[in-house]
Amino acid sequence: TIMHPAASVAPSAKLGAGSFVAAHSVVGTRAVLGTGALVNTGAIVEHHNLVGQNCHIATGARLTGNVSVGGNVLIGAGSVVRQGLTIGDASVIGAGAVVVSDVPAGVTWGGNPCRAL
Repeated sequence: TIMHPAASVAPSAKLGAGSFVAAHSVVGTRAVLGTGALVNTGAIVEHHNLVGQNCHIATGARLTGNVSVGGNVLIGAGSVVRQGLTIGDASVIGAGAVVVSDVPAGVTWGGNPCRAL
């Protein structure tokens, strides 16, 4: 696990083996990152989020509280995922998307509001 010195990680957060938290990113209270997860530069993973293994939370993306992200998911740059939602395994959220409902597994969604592409 690697945490950039300019990242902010809450003491109660749990970082899985091989995870990476980049510069100027935030991992909030009781957030959990799975094995191999990447929180890229300036991304924010707020409180009580669960991020699955091998996920990429791209630059500037924001997961508000209580979000559950399955394994092998890409959350595109500048995206926002609203509180309490679930993103299914192996899904892709396009850059700049605003996710306002649960996303099923294995799909690509984008837009504002976010929808199937």
